[in-house]
Amino acid sequence: MALVICLGTAGCANTPFDAAPYSPLADKNVVVQDPSPPPIPAAYALVYKSLGDAATNMDKLGAGYLRIANDSLRYEQYLDIPMYALGVAALGNGLFQGAKDATIALGLSTATMAGAKAYWALPGRAGAYFNGYYSLSCASGLASHLDNVQKANVLAPAINGLTKAIGDADAAIQDNATSADDKKTLTTLRDQARDSLKATMGALQTIATAPENLSTFARSVIVGTTKSAQSGAFSLDAAETAFKAAAPSLPTSAQVSSKVTSATLKAQADRAKSLDRNIAPADKPAIPSTAAIITELNVAITDAGGPTTDVTTTWSGLTACALPATTVSGK
Repeated sequence: MALVICLGTAGCANTPFDAAPYSPLADKNVVVQDPSPPPIPAAYALVYKSLGDAATNMDKLGAGYLRIANDSLRYEQYLDIPMYALGVAALGNGLFQGAKDATIALGLSTATMAGAKAYWALPGRAGAYFNGYYSLSCASGLASHLDNVQKANVLAPAINGLTKAIGDADAAIQDNATSADDKKTLTTLRDQARDSLKATMGALQTIATAPENLSTFARSVIVGTTKSAQSGAFSLDAAETAFKAAAPSLPTSAQVSSKVTSATLKAQADRAKSLDRNIAPADKPAIPSTAAIITELNVAITDAGGPTTDVTTTWSGLTACALPATTVSGK
């Protein structure tokens, strides 16, 4: 009776029995009302001004999918239990030679319940909603981590350190007082520092554009989940294409991991110790010693490598948050 009333009114809206696929953007518990914790203002559900906004809002959108997915599985029991009971009754009535009309009626009732299960296909929809939840929650965790990196403010100082070290190396390389071997050593380290600088600036750009790209990603998840809930198919080429178009190009692993082996560092340090040059004409600023510049370059590369790799690895993990391309039957 409750189901009949639900279907005859607007009472099924945003429930598993709603013919329209669920969307957290239309769920008042997610975007309009004011429970604790507060929902997302509708105007900002998919507009992220910061990584913190992205983390919070995608988590709430995902929670809406989780609720409807769990409800879908619970509601499936409302159809399963009566259907099995009617099926057993029909079988028993026939075996014990009960009234033929009763057996037919029980069998028709069982078939009706089976048809209802196939019509709503609640397990298939639940699978779509669970995947929507997993995708948004995964991206929310990624955004939260990048937000912490941004708040730690480690990339900008790393860029400054690399820039200064590269400048000092360039000055020493151009100085006639620097030996050919020392110039070769400094050139190698300087080039590694330049690669590290490029990668670190890319990581900084990734963080700057992440809120907008995560907004695009969240839209693709909602669109893809809606299509899956409608069709039961999880081949979401459009969602994957939207993500790939939104994601910025990432620095290569070679750029990010600009490191020198410990043996090379030791050899360079030993060579630097044998040098003690810090002489410059009076009209020029003093150029740091080769030993000092080698140390400066190594420290700058190391300081930049950790946070840069962290950001790059974290952001590349967004591909793992994408909706799966799997076909699921809900019948």
